[in-house]
Amino acid sequence: MDRAGIPQFFMKLDPRAQDLNPMLVSSFLTAIRSFSNEVMNRRSSEFQVDYGARVFTLIAGDDLTLVAVSVGRWREHLTPVLTDLLRDFEVLWAQLGPEERDQIDISMGYEEFREEVARRLSLRLVSTRWVPFMIGGTPGTDIGAGVVRSHIDGVHSIAEIVESSGLREEEVVAEMSRLFALGHIGFRQTLDMTDILVATSALSPLLQSTSPERAELAKNDPDVLVLLPRLAGAIDGRKTVQQVVSLLTDQYSESSVLRAVDRLVEVGAFEVLSGEQRRILLVKEALDIATRVAAQTYSEEGSRQALEAALTNIQVPEVIGEIRIAEEGWAIGYDTRLCEGLDPRRLMDLYGEWMKLLAQFAAHLPRKKLKKFTEALVSAYSSYILERYTGQDLRGFEEFAYWLEMMNVG
Repeated sequence: MDRAGIPQFFMKLDPRAQDLNPMLVSSFLTAIRSFSNEVMNRRSSEFQVDYGARVFTLIAGDDLTLVAVSVGRWREHLTPVLTDLLRDFEVLWAQLGPEERDQIDISMGYEEFREEVARRLSLRLVSTRWVPFMIGGTPGTDIGAGVVRSHIDGVHSIAEIVESSGLREEEVVAEMSRLFALGHIGFRQTLDMTDILVATSALSPLLQSTSPERAELAKNDPDVLVLLPRLAGAIDGRKTVQQVVSLLTDQYSESSVLRAVDRLVEVGAFEVLSGEQRRILLVKEALDIATRVAAQTYSEEGSRQALEAALTNIQVPEVIGEIRIAEEGWAIGYDTRLCEGLDPRRLMDLYGEWMKLLAQFAAHLPRKKLKKFTEALVSAYSSYILERYTGQDLRGFEEFAYWLEMMNVG
């Protein structure tokens, strides 16, 4: 992006990465603009903002700043590569006038530079299980491109294309990576069995028998329409793809369920939880488990009172709106629609509020049986939370462990 924070070039390197609006990233970084300017003015070429689920690495050039958005620990060997690419792009960018820059699609333009990025970063992030499809534009005519392109029909997987084309797998994967980098193809059936699915607001029209959205789906994918009610009932904001498939394979084949899920993700009715949303789900489930363990350790009434007391310190509607308390009990909601459209910074703020609520709940429990509660809770977390989530998801959750330790020592 330029000094004004306006994106000048955008490229998604991982096909499975959720779409990220360049302007939203720019807006997010505006919040730390004063700090970044201070760092840049001190001639520091790089600094990072770690938000747990994502790491924003900023590399300063003469006129532009490169922002690399990654998941997990930053790989230091990428810094010199990205620095060189930034210098190359600044030379290319400086040759264009303001009007020419305004006319370029930042997500599609600079094709030769995109190919260079793919080459320099050795982009090989596609799986042979994925199904490529054309999304517009005219792919280049480099050696092998014509052969590969003729096999891309949105139906056959990369593995099938390798078999039918007679080309080597490495050659096909490299060409698929190049075409993806240029924005000419996308991929279907990229879901992993450990992905967690949630419904979006776009699901409701598809379940209304008179809606135009449902009529369109019936016209193009009647098989998907048959599975839709069962899928809508199975996806509750907590289940993985594997769990959803297992629930439906009594009547449908795994391949048909996966195809239906993939299609509904494509039309926006379902989505895969982002890194930030997975961490929010983790804390929700941790709180849910904590309230149940407390009910067994103390009493249901004591657990409900502690939850009510903790909620008095929370003023965030996206959190309060997910907790339902009645005389006969309580429930924590797992609908993610309150998080739709929120940027990563706001999602991480919400993660912090859920962590605060979890800590406040434990703090309002009577100290008399706190050790017994802690031991039972650790056992419950070990058998569920640690088995269900990755180390990346658990980053930051150790704060609650420290909190429990201090409570017990105190």
